[in-house]
Amino acid sequence: GLSPGCHDTYAANIDCQWIDITDVPTGNYVLRVTVNPSYHVQESDYSNNVVRCDVTYTGTQVQTRNCRVTRG
Repeated sequence: GLSPGCHDTYAANIDCQWIDITDVPTGNYVLRVTVNPSYHVQESDYSNNVVRCDVTYTGTQVQTRNCRVTRG
């Protein structure tokens, strides 16, 4: 089951566990991940369903930092 604070870590070479950045130019970005956006899964608190991370892409490496839960 799922519980607050629960997470899994997967290797990048597992199917569907990566993001294709082939044509993305180098630079700084904000990656936003939203879960349950249509509220199809009942939850006690929908305010913690969006995470934003600052991302720097150098062309050969990607660094994420300052990941935080936001309200959308």
